Amino acid sequence: MPDEEHMVDVQDLIASPVPDGVRVVVRCPEGKEAPQKFGTLDFSTVFLVAENPPDEFASPAGLGPRDLAWVLEKPSRKLKTVQDRWGTRASEVLDELIRSGAVMVKARVNMRDLRIKRYLQIIRTPLWSERADERRRELLGRIDPEQARTGLLDLMQGITELGSERALLLRSEPGVVPEGSATRAGHWDTYDFAVRVACRWYKHGGDRHPTQREVSSRSHAHTAGTKARWTDARVHAVENLLRKYISELFDFPDHEIRVKGPLRWYKDGALAVDAVTTDPWAGLPSNGVRETGSLELVTGIRGVLVLENQDTFYRSCQIPAITEGWVCVWGAGYASDGLVGFLKMLEPLPIAVWGDLDAHGIAIITNLRDRVKRDVYPVAMTEESWLRGPHRPQPPERQEQDAKKAAGLLDQAPDTLRPVAALIADHPELAGLGVEQEAQHTEVLPGLADLLAGVLDSVHSPSGA
Repeated sequence: MPDEEHMVDVQDLIASPVPDGVRVVVRCPEGKEAPQKFGTLDFSTVFLVAENPPDEFASPAGLGPRDLAWVLEKPSRKLKTVQDRWGTRASEVLDELIRSGAVMVKARVNMRDLRIKRYLQIIRTPLWSERADERRRELLGRIDPEQARTGLLDLMQGITELGSERALLLRSEPGVVPEGSATRAGHWDTYDFAVRVACRWYKHGGDRHPTQREVSSRSHAHTAGTKARWTDARVHAVENLLRKYISELFDFPDHEIRVKGPLRWYKDGALAVDAVTTDPWAGLPSNGVRETGSLELVTGIRGVLVLENQDTFYRSCQIPAITEGWVCVWGAGYASDGLVGFLKMLEPLPIAVWGDLDAHGIAIITNLRDRVKRDVYPVAMTEESWLRGPHRPQPPERQEQDAKKAAGLLDQAPDTLRPVAALIADHPELAGLGVEQEAQHTEVLPGLADLLAGVLDSVHSPSGA
């Protein structure tokens, strides 16, 4: 399901009847307002989504295993393929797929009579995409658990670093993640992915860090190769097994670092990027900015604010009280080597960070602190904020994984985030859940400048680390 922050309900504007349990929305472009046409909301293209999608991966009623596997096979399909497969039942099946949270449907609206003119395509939702490969194999019965277990044991043979993991697998039941596995994986598919990547890493890692696709093209050459999906669960299982953050394990191609604030970059003596005046933000080459030219810290600069999510970065860049003194930087999740190098160039400016209030958000900040090798100062990430919510729904297995991840951060995270990690790890009702940055905009953004002023007061205090 698309993020609620990026959907506008337009059902009352549509003249066509809508099936029970389905609503009609317009999706907003990432980091922008709702689409406009001639000064009014443009709802010529809409999406039909579940009104109350289940939190869990529940099979739609009336669909057999092979039909469901077909839905899971591709991220999107043209409507005609649905009609060709189910014929006269196509409309009924489509409605059930939407209600179950499996797909959303893109449709075109006739703006003259405000009726839905035609359906264009079905799009698999993120919840279903997260486990699509694993679920398809379960449905189609293509994996023999004993054969899969034997295959991994053969791969791990002779790799000293995986000796303990192999011993656990030897004692486990076929198709079951071994108890005590270093991967902390919740499903066999995630476990299998992490072990295969680790085997490739230890056998052929060498001195040069490979990219993720270089590794998966070899570790999963028997299946998807470079198309193997690096889901969040798989990434964290690999990190756990190899005992390093993903950013330390792999090389990432040069990319754009988005910034806004009192900073300029000069190349060959000429102004190349002016983050002061560029609207809405400026882009710096992650490797180029460290290798050539020079940075100018504009008078009045106070610090750096690293923001995990794109929407939050965009909104923060629109607040002059922040960008006049702080360089806003989009962290884009786990920091790349290029971003870490860039932040080191700005030393000794204090680094404030604001991310999702969940186990992964805390891990991202912990990773950043460790790699820049100095204190970072989390803002708007308190126990009260986490308890207040709203909490993002999670499938039970993902909730359990995140609770375990939070428990593993209790002795590693910055001091101010450890109480939040404890809540995520052990809360009797909400363990494993998190609060997204975007859900906090209304409460946090109006007072963010004051929170950053508080960071400056804490710079010389050990409580910020």
